Amino acid sequence: MTSSITSFSYHNPTAIEFGWGALARLPELVKSVGGRRVLVVGDPGVAKAGLVERVLAALGGSVPVTTFTDVESDHVWDQEPPPLDHPLLSMDNVYATFHVAGVTHEARRNMGAISAQQIVDVLAGERPPRLINPEVWPAFEKRRARILS
Repeated sequence: MTSSITSFSYHNPTAIEFGWGALARLPELVKSVGGRRVLVVGDPGVAKAGLVERVLAALGGSVPVTTFTDVESDHVWDQEPPPLDHPLLSMDNVYATFHVAGVTHEARRNMGAISAQQIVDVLAGERPPRLINPEVWPAFEKRRARILS
């Protein structure tokens, strides 16, 4: 495939299915998120290992699929995790997920510290800054208040 695009960055919520039967659950996962098309992205090693073909076989033609297997990973953020005021995070059409491949010791320390602080903040009644399912927050607040009172 020939393209005039020299670089590309795409951010989207991520669901990780792991373990026995994960590929068998893939069509239902696509359906549950309203997926009408699937984009399979991998590097040459993923393609060579046959993983792309296994994903395609699991989908069984249930949805149109586009594959990109010549992808070379590129670090997106200057700082992981990005600061909450990063311009990309305020855009309505950007969904950012954390990058975990090749995590450094410093990044792991930072993620652990941020996670611990968010636990402390949530127990104190503060809403997490990166809440991925805000619709559950009111019910959680009521339950937290009942348990801690």
